Amino acid sequence: MSMKKLLSHGTILIGHSLHNDLRALKIDHARVIDTSYVFKYRDQPSNRRPSLCNLCKSVLGFELRKKDSLHNCLDDACTAMKLVLAKIECGVDCIIPLVREEVQEPKVAKLLVHRIPVVVHSEELHKVIPGDITIEVKIKNLKSKEFILEESVEQVEV
Repeated sequence: MSMKKLLSHGTILIGHSLHNDLRALKIDHARVIDTSYVFKYRDQPSNRRPSLCNLCKSVLGFELRKKDSLHNCLDDACTAMKLVLAKIECGVDCIIPLVREEVQEPKVAKLLVHRIPVVVHSEELHKVIPGDITIEVKIKNLKSKEFILEESVEQVEV
């Protein structure tokens, strides 16, 4: 069955950031509730949209995904529906506080340096770039090569 047949005239489509999906599918549907537009951050520009994970934590009070778990589109769809129901049934506030998502520190910093002439040796890069770095060389063609520079995060100066 095609997507357009599922979306009859009376169907209300609910989800998060649906505008991206509908544009990719080249579908125009009149009845859409997009939670990325329903809820907004307090004291943030209006074009900054909350993530589904932030909405779940702020509005519904639980984590959408456990750390290191895989993305599950069914969980996303159910969460979007719960957010809309919370808005309709309980009148939850559409203005939410900005939740800072914890980002894990990388163990290694990498830098790709490309279009380096083949005649340049990795020892020359050690002279130019300070620190204890590991250099991986990749030959792209006969004229140039790439260097991938790795440095342990503990050694990187900020």
